[in-house]
Amino acid sequence: MYFKNHAPTLKEYTAKQYKDIYERRFKSFFGNMILNNIRALHIRQWLTEMERSDKSGSLSENSKGVYFRTLSSMLGVAYRWELIDENPCHRVRTPRNRQSTVKALQLSDFYKLFSKIDSYPDPRAVLMIYLICSTGIREGEAAGLKWQDIDYENRMLRIEREAVYIPKIGLRITSPKSATSIRKICIPDLLCDRLRAYKAIQEKDIVDRCGMYNDEGYILTQFDGSPVHASTFREWTKKVFDFCDVPYVTVHGLRHTYASLLISNGTDPRTAAAQLGHSTPSLTMNIYANPQNSAKRKAGDLMGRIIEGEYQ
Repeated sequence: MYFKNHAPTLKEYTAKQYKDIYERRFKSFFGNMILNNIRALHIRQWLTEMERSDKSGSLSENSKGVYFRTLSSMLGVAYRWELIDENPCHRVRTPRNRQSTVKALQLSDFYKLFSKIDSYPDPRAVLMIYLICSTGIREGEAAGLKWQDIDYENRMLRIEREAVYIPKIGLRITSPKSATSIRKICIPDLLCDRLRAYKAIQEKDIVDRCGMYNDEGYILTQFDGSPVHASTFREWTKKVFDFCDVPYVTVHGLRHTYASLLISNGTDPRTAAAQLGHSTPSLTMNIYANPQNSAKRKAGDLMGRIIEGEYQ
């Protein structure tokens, strides 16, 4: 009933994830149980059985938390449909969710990256790094960008779609992650110049490919004009960072870098959240604002000056 009646209301990628989790983690334990007979004790037993069956030790607390929250979400729908009297997950302690640490570039490595990147031979990879470092957009948002989304006159970039790869289905163009993800981002003149230069390169490539390029207006494309997969972005990033001799961070780590540099250089959290497409400034501060060493040094120096009596 859930996948027939409720899953169509979810984003396609999310529905596919839930279906996979149901098949792999829920069905064997709960599949033959009467829905209204599921109790908190059964859910505790399910969590214990998951741990016992994990002989390789690959099941993390975070993964257990994802599975538990997915089960709770599905049973929550059953409660709203009045198929069960309460959601039994509410009587079970949620598995601890350890916030994974995403590395961000320190300012010195950030400068080093941009001192060498212009010599890298693939202009698509170079533009991708400039785009994400200048805007903090997600990799799916970058893949879904079209030339019509760039407002050079007002130096604005619009986020209206994202390209998401769904296993066994393929690449899909969808609406952004949330309502606040649909946004306009202020961009620097430097990025506008880079975009104009790359546009000229792309137009020449389209002519050279003699009809093999299906031009749908995407900025970063595969050989045939279709959007780039996220896995390609990751491959580009690794190669560029190796070329520039900079410690590797993920594409998402570049988004963290953008946020941390904004915050450490005085951008207020609300403005940073708006640029990043977050619903609240607290999300930006708690998760994305990785501390910069330069900012920590300033804080240390400030406290020294306070102790010495410079601030009264």
